[in-house]
Amino acid sequence: GHNDSTAKLRDAVSGKLRVVVTAEGYVDSVLFAADGKTFFTAGRDKFVRQWDAVTGREVQRFAGTAVEHNSLCLTDGGARL
Repeated sequence: GHNDSTAKLRDAVSGKLRVVVTAEGYVDSVLFAADGKTFFTAGRDKFVRQWDAVTGREVQRFAGTAVEHNSLCLTDGGARL
């Protein structure tokens, strides 16, 4: 995550920027699913978002809460966030 409301994904080998996604507030946490095709962001806008790691498209936005999210965790097998 980054303090400019973005999460930037880089290629692990080349270091080239692959995907930039934008939230509505600081992105405090980024979490990749085990398959590497999906990732999640959370931050100060009080939403958790699911993203497609290849296209950068927002897949799902989980309802906002009254508090900011600064960490994310998936259960074994990725069944629960």
